[in-house]
Amino acid sequence: MKRTISKEWLAGILLFVLVAAAIVSIVLNSIMQTRGLPPLGPLQPPLTKGASAPRFELESLTGEKVSLEQFKGKPVLIMFWSAG
Repeated sequence: MKRTISKEWLAGILLFVLVAAAIVSIVLNSIMQTRGLPPLGPLQPPLTKGASAPRFELESLTGEKVSLEQFKGKPVLIMFWSAG
């Protein structure tokens, strides 16, 4: 016996998926705001060879602000890792 799927059933599934995605998006943005993180935005294109790094400022492990500008003209190795 061949089963047919009604348009109403498909529309219901699509609506469920869209509502679920909206709820997940709201929850994730809420979590990011409570942790002081900026909202997700579009990804930046990768740098090309020889291009200057964009300006940025971060907090060191000791709590002081460190900017890339402080090391202008000096070799710099930047390592990113997750502590959590």
